[in-house]
Amino acid sequence: REGFDAFRAHMFKSEPLFFRFLASEFANFFEKEEIQAFMQSVRDDHELRERLRSVSFETWLVWGEDDTLSPASWADVWLAALPPGRA
Repeated sequence: REGFDAFRAHMFKSEPLFFRFLASEFANFFEKEEIQAFMQSVRDDHELRERLRSVSFETWLVWGEDDTLSPASWADVWLAALPPGRA
């Protein structure tokens, strides 16, 4: 809803200089009707925490420490929700 600029702030820890040449292409992509429909389709019930209780296999989470789109603190919550021996 807030457009590409709101998302752009979370794409890189430090935006590379070359990205300014590509930014308009990304902005155009974000404006596409199907992309907007997808982004707006995400609901609270898509959150993973409750589903993690049913994981029946060993799970690894690989996370960027400086990820601001999906903060690393989420990994702690998700790992705690996994059944014993699955993390």
